[in-house]
Amino acid sequence: MKTLTRILAVSLSLLMLLGAVAVSADDSDLLIAAPTEEETEDVAAIDEDLDIEFDAYPVFLFVEGPDAMLASSVAYYPADGSVTAGDVIADQLAIFYPELEVVGLEDGYISSLGGVAAGAFGGWDGWLYEVEYYAPDENGEIVRYIDIPAVGVNDYPIIDSCIIRLYYGDFDIPFAGFVVTEDNQIKLVSYTAVYNEDYELVAFDESALAGGTFTFVEVTYDEETGEEILGETYVFTADEDGLTELDVDLTALPNGYYFGSVGAQSEETAEVGDAIITKPLVVRNSDYYYVENEPDPEELFQEKVSLLLIGFMA
Repeated sequence: MKTLTRILAVSLSLLMLLGAVAVSADDSDLLIAAPTEEETEDVAAIDEDLDIEFDAYPVFLFVEGPDAMLASSVAYYPADGSVTAGDVIADQLAIFYPELEVVGLEDGYISSLGGVAAGAFGGWDGWLYEVEYYAPDENGEIVRYIDIPAVGVNDYPIIDSCIIRLYYGDFDIPFAGFVVTEDNQIKLVSYTAVYNEDYELVAFDESALAGGTFTFVEVTYDEETGEEILGETYVFTADEDGLTELDVDLTALPNGYYFGSVGAQSEETAEVGDAIITKPLVVRNSDYYYVENEPDPEELFQEKVSLLLIGFMA
């Protein structure tokens, strides 16, 4: 599948879901618990007001392995609960990434994926999943909601557009992200889930991701073969306060498409076949980005946008 095709599919799906609403580059207010029934109804009300009717909704799949993202894809499904997260995973991996062998999916618990089995680092580490939604808050702003289900993937029904993120790590591993400071610098952060006494997800605690990295890889494709071409890699490391040399305009990067990932790795390693993998300290936050710091002035419809998020910000 062509990289650019994937990028465009994700981009168009985002516009389809959010309309003309701009998504902020600031994650600080986005990581909260799953949307309430009332908030989900608000999304349906927006669709009704805009006279939008969908027979199928975009559902995204991201697979974050111990060292890197292994898969990113999108397909459309009915949002009536007839399809589960397990169905989406099985479907999209079979279509787009048949080389990634999955073990245990039929039982609702993925014990191995891409040759990496649970317990690779000798503990309770393994393959987990979370589901992300976008919905309006009480002020009408579009925010991101994260749900960490307490059920297996085959028991989680799809009832709206969402992102399903499979990731490798421990049960209590934090999520990586970034915020924009008052000085318009990008600060890397981690978010740790907070549960109440009934073990219900209620919030996320934010802290600086000291020593974390924001890595960008140039992405192009061969127009004749459709093959993905990965170019130069740019790595920006956060200091003890999570601050990087990146500004919100990403002026440190040449114009173009990038595959960007916020993450942090431990020094703990494990052997998987002939490969050596390292244990992640956070759930990686990966996505596609488009940078254009010098737009063509003759293109009047283009605003001077320096950072355009391609797909959902995760």
